[in-house]
Order: sequence, then C-alpha cells, then structure tokens
Amino acid sequence: MVFSFTFSLSCLTFELVIFEILDILESSSRRFHWRLVLVITLVDVIIVLPIVISHYLAVSLRFIPNKSTFRLGVSLSFFLVYLYLFWKLGDSFPISSPRHSLFSIEPCIGRVGVIGVTIMALLSGFGAVNYPYTCMSLFAQPVSQEDIQASEKRLLQTYGMLLAKKRRLVQVETERKCATTNSSNRFWGVIKAVGTSFVNSSVSTKALREEVCHHILFIYLTHCLLVFQPIL
Repeated sequence: MVFSFTFSLSCLTFELVIFEILDILESSSRRFHWRLVLVITLVDVIIVLPIVISHYLAVSLRFIPNKSTFRLGVSLSFFLVYLYLFWKLGDSFPISSPRHSLFSIEPCIGRVGVIGVTIMALLSGFGAVNYPYTCMSLFAQPVSQEDIQASEKRLLQTYGMLLAKKRRLVQVETERKCATTNSSNRFWGVIKAVGTSFVNSSVSTKALREEVCHHILFIYLTHCLLVFQPIL
C-alpha cells in the first residue's frame, strides 16, 4: 500500500511536468496542484516511509523484547534519530537559509535531493562494478578442445547455409527481373506480375535477406568466440 501510494505520487509529479510543458489547465491550477502534490510527497518521504521502516526494524530485530509498547518506543526512537540526522544534513550543504522556516518546502526538498542523488550514485556505482564482476565468471570457464571443434563445425555449417541463401536470393531477384521484363508488353501480364509474382518474390526476398543477416551475425559472434577462447 505504501509503495502504491508513493508510486502514484511519482506518476502525478511526472504528469504535472507534462501539463506544464504542454500548457494544459490554467497556470494557477497547475501551481496549486503542483504544491499540493509536492507537499504530500515530502510528507510521505520524510515522515510516512521512515515511520514504516522504523516499525519494520523494531519488529524484525530479535533481541528486542516482544512487547508492543516496547517495540513502539524503539520504532519511535529510530524515527527521532532519523529526523535528527535528516535535519543535521543541511548543515554541511548550502541548503538552509534564514529566510525559510522550519516547516518550509525548500529546505526539505534540498535535503531529499541530496539524499536521493547520493543513494542513486551509490547504486549506480555498485551496479557498474558488480555486474561485470559477476558476469566475468561466465567467460572464465575452462574451454576444452572438443568445444572449440564443435564451434568450428557449426561455423562451417553456417557458412554453407549462408552461401545457399545468397544463391537463392540472387535466383529470386533474377527470376523477378525476368518475369517483369517478359510480361511488360502484356496488360494482363503486368497485372499478374504486380499482383502475384512481385508480391511473393518481394516477401521471399525480404525473408531471405533477414536470414542472410542472421547467419552473418552468427558467423561474426562465433568467430569472436573462437578468437578469444584461447585467451580466456
């Protein structure tokens, strides 16, 4: 439920941005709804979500006594510590200003922005390092001589199929040109060429070209694997 509510607020924010770009609704209405959605989003991010997370931590920790009042006090303590750290975060950045009060929107947006950008940077850096490290194990597996020979056989078979498809492609194009040339002097022949043979040949030509491209891509990938397998 909390996730659905937060996701809905994010979609509403995106929708209001689109309304602002396309100049939909009155400017006063857009401003009112923008401030309303922004305030609700800040309350959800700063208060609702931390309370839910604090309660989940208080319930999940096994060393905390299984008493509702005690767990409620622990979750409240977690939430107060979070609020203190959240507000003290503005002392290290040029976020706070004497012109803004304690409950104004600008300082809250600044703190949420700093935390959000920091978390996104950490997740992006972790993903950029962890994914190649995880996938390198797939390429570090030992490759036997039988695997290389099997790949070479598949490569030779693909070469043969590629040559056959190219011959078939040239044959279809030649037949289409001959059929168009022979029937160009006859009215019904032109209709027949346009209505049947041209359509069929164009479809078969397109299919053959796609198959040739697939075979070329397979040959290229197989060749790369055969080249880099001895290195890996």
